[in-house]
Amino acid sequence: MLSFDMNWLAVVAAVVVSQVLGFLWYSMTMFGKPWMKAVGKTEKQLKAQAKPTDYVYTVVGALIMVIVLANVLGWAGVSDITGALTTAFVLWLGFVAPGSLMNSVFEGRPMNLFFINAAYHLVNMLVAAAILSIL
Repeated sequence: MLSFDMNWLAVVAAVVVSQVLGFLWYSMTMFGKPWMKAVGKTEKQLKAQAKPTDYVYTVVGALIMVIVLANVLGWAGVSDITGALTTAFVLWLGFVAPGSLMNSVFEGRPMNLFFINAAYHLVNMLVAAAILSIL
């Protein structure tokens, strides 16, 4: 059963870092250009379709991921960073990567889009796990 008895400072920190990581990951200095090419959109098109609620959804999604990850770490009795990183990697490998791959394949998306997005989710989960284990 989900518990909400956790270090909320760590949860908030992990959510904030997740948003910063996403901003950086999909920026033009990192993977923004190849990501836009892979989704077939221009920067102008993306800006035109952007809605304030898009950011609300990303914060809510990050919050849910961090709360569930904190619970899984607690259920597994993980108390050190090595265990937290291992657990996050296994969760990503077992649940995030396969689902993302299936979506990419059946949507006819380029494989580099899968790698950009899946790698973001991996790094995001690893960073969140590290924060949860350290704070």
